[in-house]
Amino acid sequence: MADEQRPNESAEESLLKDIQDDYSYFRDYWEDNYKEAQTDLAFVAGDPWSPTQRREREDLDRPVICPDELGQYLNAAINNIRQNQRAIKVTPAGEGADDKNAELRSSLIKGIEYKSNAQAAYTNGFEGAINCGFGFFRVTTRRTGKDNEVEPRIKIIENPLSVLMDPNAKEADFSDMKRCFVMDTMRQRDFGRAYPKAKKRDFTDADGLAAPGWVTKQNVLVAEYWRIDGYDPETGEGGKVTQYITNGLEILDKTEWPGSRIPIISVLGKKIYVPQGDQMRRMFYSMVRLARPCQKMLAYIASQEAEEYGMAPRAPIMGYVGQFETDSEAWQTLNKVPRSYVQIDPQVDGAGGQTLPLPSRLPFTPNYAAYEAGYERWRRSLQAAMGITALPTAAQRQNEKSGVALEKIQTQQAIGSFHFTDNFDRSLENCGRQIDELITKVMDTERQVAIRNADESHSLMNVVPGGQPSTQQEPDAKVLDPQAGEFDVTISTGPSYQSQREEATEFADMLVRELKNLPIAPPQQAKLLSMAIKLKSLGPRGDEMAKIIDPPQEDGQQMPPQAQQALQQLQQHNQALNAACQTLEKQLGQLHFEKTAKVVESQAKLQQIAAQSQADMALEDKKLQTQIAVAEIETKAQILSEREAALRDLESQWHSQAHDVATQAMEQQHAAQMQQQQGQQQQDMAAQQADSQSQQSAQDAAQSQAQQEAQAQQQPAQGE
Repeated sequence: MADEQRPNESAEESLLKDIQDDYSYFRDYWEDNYKEAQTDLAFVAGDPWSPTQRREREDLDRPVICPDELGQYLNAAINNIRQNQRAIKVTPAGEGADDKNAELRSSLIKGIEYKSNAQAAYTNGFEGAINCGFGFFRVTTRRTGKDNEVEPRIKIIENPLSVLMDPNAKEADFSDMKRCFVMDTMRQRDFGRAYPKAKKRDFTDADGLAAPGWVTKQNVLVAEYWRIDGYDPETGEGGKVTQYITNGLEILDKTEWPGSRIPIISVLGKKIYVPQGDQMRRMFYSMVRLARPCQKMLAYIASQEAEEYGMAPRAPIMGYVGQFETDSEAWQTLNKVPRSYVQIDPQVDGAGGQTLPLPSRLPFTPNYAAYEAGYERWRRSLQAAMGITALPTAAQRQNEKSGVALEKIQTQQAIGSFHFTDNFDRSLENCGRQIDELITKVMDTERQVAIRNADESHSLMNVVPGGQPSTQQEPDAKVLDPQAGEFDVTISTGPSYQSQREEATEFADMLVRELKNLPIAPPQQAKLLSMAIKLKSLGPRGDEMAKIIDPPQEDGQQMPPQAQQALQQLQQHNQALNAACQTLEKQLGQLHFEKTAKVVESQAKLQQIAAQSQADMALEDKKLQTQIAVAEIETKAQILSEREAALRDLESQWHSQAHDVATQAMEQQHAAQMQQQQGQQQQDMAAQQADSQSQQSAQDAAQSQAQQEAQAQQQPAQGE
């Protein structure tokens, strides 16, 4: 809800009071974070010494050294984002949205990123989170084209400490901010030229009292003040977003923003709640924060080691005056810096009358071994504080790092900084949603825009609100209706830059080796060879070679008729080959199916044979065991009773055989009788057939005689 206007105040005075109150509250809330961030940036810049320490050591001519151990790990995390660039991907979410329109919106956003140089803005924001815990970039708009058409853009925010976020925001990416400051400090003399329409262009001490923190003796703070009015916290629906430009004393400019969110995108470090008194203060840690004590110890050790090396004596030769005169020219040559000898006047002991011995120095050797051990210990502690697994000393030597070892090192570094990467992806999602919303709201007139496709190629697309173009478009032209459908945004990560290049190189090498074996015509082989050269990224000379092998076709240039005819024949031949290949694939599939069925049937038969064989073997085993048992019984049948039983068995067998013989004789007699009966039946049937034949013959003879008599009677009648 908008702040209410105070009594006896104008609307602008009430707004300025709100701005001053918000600025004081925001500045106090983030003060500890920003102080720690400034210290982080000093360490990143290679200066861990406080101004007092540096001045005291320099006054005593003591070394002030800071070996850079942080930079390599910070650069590894930041360059990982540079090489593995993210992409904003649009997906359909409803209201008639489909995959085709989602792909077109994705290509449009990629074109906006390309024209905005968005990767620089993204990387700068991520670098701020890594180095000091905060990073920012912004979504804005720009008028372009001959008709001053409005398009979304992405812009860098250089100074990570120039933004004051809303302390009341709850989302992890601060996308729900209701207030925000983007600050810019300028000299008072430059303010009047930058804002000639300002009511006050010269400032006094009274102005500094009226707007604390805004006006100083030489500078004036000019800030963007973003606020959302009319926001409903219950429904979560945003109201009107407004940008005010102010110096704390007056409103210099006012702009209505078409989006529903404040377009300041936050890229944040690791969030930790730290107790302060009876409250918990929200802190954002950089990758440097916990490694600062380790880096400072390394600076102490290196400075102390350098100081002790400087204290090591040169140990010149000492002698009495006159002892070096015998070969003075040689001694003079040796006496150049550092001095090779020192002449001392002899001193005589007054009591003993003896010459005192030459003065001597205590021996001193720098304790470099202890310093090296301490340095290595704190270097490993620094790695652990940054989330990087410490490596064995041998693996740190470049000549002992294999490709696998380097890949593991990079993986460990990526895992150690993954919470920063995760926050960065969340920020890109916020950016993508705001740009997708602006596409619908500000691209409300028909236009033609440049897009960047998924394969990184460029093309043109017609933006047609409502989907009905006022002019005739090409049949295959890409057309986007920005008002159709609802969409969501996700972030996709491309392959590693190094691995992508290695895979492209390996593929190009394989393609060149197998090019002559491909079933294609020479023109297509030349084109593929040209593309393989481009994949190798050989530079201008490689591009020239690719052009010679496959010259680019100029606009309007047509192929010769013979080439066109040959190309058509090749295409027809290719189609025939494809059809033959499809038929062959079907036949091979059928044969494979039949072969599989035969194999299954053969396996079933083999299993059946094996089962029958096992059953037969078991039966034979039982027969063999029975025969063995019978043999044992026969062997043991020695007593009379056993013999009598055997005799009775034999008699029973004889009786059975006699019965079988009698039965067989009876069967033979019965068979003879049956045969005799069959013979008698056959004779009777033959007699019956003979009688039938004789009767038929008699009838035939009678009929023949009757016919002859009739003919004889007819002949006399004819003669008369």
